[in-house]
Amino acid sequence: MPFFAGLFACVLILGYILLRSWRGSIHFLPSIGWQFLLVIPFFIEYPLFNPDVRDTQLIAIMAIAAALFAGDFMSDRIVARQGEAPAPNAQQSKTTFMLASGLAALFVGLSLWHLLTADSIPIFDMLRGVNDNAEQIEARNHFARDVSTPAIVRYACSFAPCIFAIPAVLVFIASRKYAAAGALMLWVVFYTVAGTAKSPLAMALLILPVGIILISTRRQATLIIRTLMVAGLAGLLLLGVLNVFSPYPALLDDLPAKYAHAQEKDSSELVPNLGDVERARSYDAATEPPFIWRRIDYILYRVFFTPVEVSERWFEYFHRFPVNSVVLSRMVDDSRSGEMVHPANLVGVWAFTERFPQNYTPEIYAYASIEADSYNRYGWLGLGIAALMLMGFRLCLAVFNDLHGPTHGAFFATGIALLSYLPSSASIQAILIPQGLGLLGLILFCLWMYPKMAR
Repeated sequence: MPFFAGLFACVLILGYILLRSWRGSIHFLPSIGWQFLLVIPFFIEYPLFNPDVRDTQLIAIMAIAAALFAGDFMSDRIVARQGEAPAPNAQQSKTTFMLASGLAALFVGLSLWHLLTADSIPIFDMLRGVNDNAEQIEARNHFARDVSTPAIVRYACSFAPCIFAIPAVLVFIASRKYAAAGALMLWVVFYTVAGTAKSPLAMALLILPVGIILISTRRQATLIIRTLMVAGLAGLLLLGVLNVFSPYPALLDDLPAKYAHAQEKDSSELVPNLGDVERARSYDAATEPPFIWRRIDYILYRVFFTPVEVSERWFEYFHRFPVNSVVLSRMVDDSRSGEMVHPANLVGVWAFTERFPQNYTPEIYAYASIEADSYNRYGWLGLGIAALMLMGFRLCLAVFNDLHGPTHGAFFATGIALLSYLPSSASIQAILIPQGLGLLGLILFCLWMYPKMAR
């Protein structure tokens, strides 16, 4: 049975990558991210998912898990064979500072241009009293995807915090320019918060500890990794226990009853998943839980269950409404509407706007994880190509890493940190282009080639 085979594979992979991480390896971070953001939540929600598609989704999720694990496993050995990076010399320190300053200037210039030319800045709209959830989503989408701006500029503004700014912060830290690092980090926080989207800031903050680990000694790195592992696992366990035993209606309370309710539904019906239960709740002043209990619910459903639920809705939508024809385009030939439409908008409207119109507008885009996008657009062949591309890119990060160069591993840290998060919320094409990992790979290749060409 696919469920038990997948669960067994999950336990084996998770055990190995946690053991290697405990021993001081940072190179299994992409696999850890996929396990905790997609694989484990999938097994928790498996009884709530449509039986017509959930085994297909399981196979697709485990295919990506295998690709990431293979890439991490080989990368761990590639980097280990290269040995520890030597201490920087005076000339390298000067080059390092110039590189960091150039990256910082590029980011500040792009972010200022974006803020000054935007029709409105979502965080200021919220401060002026725009509290309607649908209006906030519309303003956030317009800020991030202003169609009047050339696509290349939109993409640059999107990936600039992670591809330009955070590597510059890490290089400043490695060069002991702490004032410059702090000032630039403050601007990164302001710019990412200004758009009110939570992912840009989360990704930026994820990269920082990875970069610090890579510029630390082996003993320091192992201590940092173990501290983060203990804190992370303890925090996740605490959130789960508090939610299960919450005195108020909560995401994980009474799971057996929710499973039983799902089994009573026909596969032709859209069964509410855990996130839907959260979205459908309404409170008045007398019944609203205290802030801390609502935050626990929100963190669990938004961080750990939303990616796999959106993935399941993609599998379910395209099972019900297969594309009329396969096209190499951002759009799909939708059989439900008979039009060429972006699949993230199709699924978002069908799964969320039509069912929760008070929370979502027709402009919603429910972006899928890498396996849902590749399989539902192009079938098993598309999934196989996406998995191989993901593994290949992971190996390129290891081969062309900048650990021994003037950037002290800043771009390598950015790459493996982003690969721990992006596959759960973006397609392979979005990972490489709008999210900037294709550019990051090119930067790493140029840094790798430069000393060879200078000889």
